[in-house]
Amino acid sequence: MAARRVASMECGIIDNNQGVHRLVTLEFRLSRYTTLAFITTESTAVKKNTNAHLVKITLIIGLPLLILFGMLKMWLNGLNAMPVVTIPTHAIPAINALDYFTKAADQLQSKAALDAAIARTHTNANKWDHPYSQAEKAKIVADNSLALSTLRQGLVHPYMEPPHRSVSSIFPHLARFREMARLLKLEANTRAAQGDYQGAVNSCLDAIQIGEMTPHGGAIINMLVGIAITAIGEKDCGGYASHLTADQARAAARRLEQIRALHVPYADVLTEEKYYGQANLLAMFQKPDFVRSLKEYTGVEKDDGTEQDARARLQSFAQGVRFSLINKRASYLNYSNYMDAMIASARQPYSANVAQIPIPHDGICEIVCPVFSKVADKDREDSARTAMLLLRLAIHAYELEHGHPPDKLQQLVPAYLKALPDDPHAAKGSYGYTRDKVGYTLFSTSGYVLPIPNKRN
Repeated sequence: MAARRVASMECGIIDNNQGVHRLVTLEFRLSRYTTLAFITTESTAVKKNTNAHLVKITLIIGLPLLILFGMLKMWLNGLNAMPVVTIPTHAIPAINALDYFTKAADQLQSKAALDAAIARTHTNANKWDHPYSQAEKAKIVADNSLALSTLRQGLVHPYMEPPHRSVSSIFPHLARFREMARLLKLEANTRAAQGDYQGAVNSCLDAIQIGEMTPHGGAIINMLVGIAITAIGEKDCGGYASHLTADQARAAARRLEQIRALHVPYADVLTEEKYYGQANLLAMFQKPDFVRSLKEYTGVEKDDGTEQDARARLQSFAQGVRFSLINKRASYLNYSNYMDAMIASARQPYSANVAQIPIPHDGICEIVCPVFSKVADKDREDSARTAMLLLRLAIHAYELEHGHPPDKLQQLVPAYLKALPDDPHAAKGSYGYTRDKVGYTLFSTSGYVLPIPNKRN
């Protein structure tokens, strides 16, 4: 019994020990699971706090940057937005001399022979390139009698170039007008050869008149072509004029005065050039490939089918990159403001020594604008040439009737001239004049050296 009691006690102890072990083990496991759960819960909380912190930082930093970027984009878009402008146009007369001149150019015959007939040298490069006899020259003029008649019908009507407001505008008629001036030059030559010096001078004056009419309503290209045409008429006119009678010289001087009254001020030509340039810029900037259009407009890249060498391609690429970064609005305003300043300057006398207008530093103005100041010089020289011819005609008439040149130019008014021509290079007044025993000399009181014959010895 005792032994059995002892054994059962031992078993109870063992059972108790095992229960304790189980309890300990269970407590350990519960403790571990609790710890893991706590750690997991704490880790999740930390992650949530971290994410919330990152979101907060993103909002604090990113949102202002996003707003700033949006505002910057809106500012750039507004800055680069083209202004809404209406570019003026001018009216065209119902009867336009331009139509007569164009029709006359269509009627022109034997153009190759005409060019060769007035050439000073010949290379015999083709059947037309050879010296021409007076009979051959007279035949070319006779073959073009219809063209000359149509041309002269236009001289009694006003001329007005249509307003050009497109980059695709072309001016082939201007080159053809110059061909008509060459025909008049050949006609003057044949008339002089036949002893008809009055007719020769009138042919020259016809060419000068066409040259003065061509810039009306046109841009700088019209003025440059007009200057070239006027120079063709002036070239030999002085020599023919020396053979005129007093009445013929007086009549020629009076007609030349009327022709000079047709002269278009350079400021007006610049105004039309401004409108032409503005219209082109507005049209090009709206094109998806405006960079290519700009390169063609500025002459960086010519669309004539010719292949560029490596250097030209590199320059074209570099300019294209520059154009792609251009601020359209700023460039448009730069051009407009520069042209306004040039127009204001052109209205000032040459002697005012107006400071040179600085060219804006952008890719378009730096290429397009430099030519404008050079044209002003050409315009003044053209005016000086016609003034010299006018004075020589009047002095010639005076000399024939009085036996000697006038002592001063004022003696030409009003019998020979309505008024003395202004010197475009002087502050005011006409040209200087000195008379000596063998002749006279005309000169600019500004000291400008006249690039034309100004003496008669």
